[in-house]
Amino acid sequence: MLRIETHDGVTCVGGKASLLGTSIPVWVYLIDGLLVDTGPYALKKPLVEVFSEHSLERVVLTHRHEDHAGLAAWLEQELGVDVLAPPSAIAELASPARLPLYRRLIWGRRPGFSAQPIPGEIETAGHRFRVIAAPGHTKEHIVLFEPDTGWLFSGDVFVRSTPVVAFAEEDMTELMRSLESLLRLDVTMLFCSHAGPLLEGHRALTEKLEKLEALRRRVGELRSDGLPDAQIASRLFPKKSLVEVVSRGEWSRRRLIETL
Repeated sequence: MLRIETHDGVTCVGGKASLLGTSIPVWVYLIDGLLVDTGPYALKKPLVEVFSEHSLERVVLTHRHEDHAGLAAWLEQELGVDVLAPPSAIAELASPARLPLYRRLIWGRRPGFSAQPIPGEIETAGHRFRVIAAPGHTKEHIVLFEPDTGWLFSGDVFVRSTPVVAFAEEDMTELMRSLESLLRLDVTMLFCSHAGPLLEGHRALTEKLEKLEALRRRVGELRSDGLPDAQIASRLFPKKSLVEVVSRGEWSRRRLIETL
């Protein structure tokens, strides 16, 4: 079952993947024939029904992960849609993703496809989007900003205001720099790939940055006391989350601490 909302002409499509009874939301966005991220292969049937009802011309991927690019191959091959991706991710996207079991169970597979590099700007019938590098979650991560409306399509920059784990390739210090850069923009509405559309986008980004800054200060204090990062992670986050268990540490409290 999908949830569909419309905000000022942006069609927001939300679905949920699940693992061990825990639901994980995912959102994609359509505007003027442009699709921002594709959603996962696990939601192929309901998402394909929505995509088939729209005249899609282009897909923009914020990054290469399977919950964002899982249906890119189908869109390219079945609908003839051009897929645009960060240049450094194109070679990897050309082949099927080799995923750990838990990620295949949650998101499904990610077939290979031919992507084109994202230009610096993307223009639609009614909007012009700036493509902005926003590394941290992945090195190639980008966001789309519409300066006339203040819309920010943020991929996985936000996700939640209070992170408790970080992905193996994630760098929280780099993410904080990206947040600082994005907060210089006049962001109104935030279109997040997991939290969904957020009306107070600037406030959400500010809250996340402030919480990460507070966490970094606390980590620095504990390091000054001589505690190693593994002990700091256990002290600050004593309860191991489900995702850390099922991912066998690919998502972890320790990675969060190590990169602050």
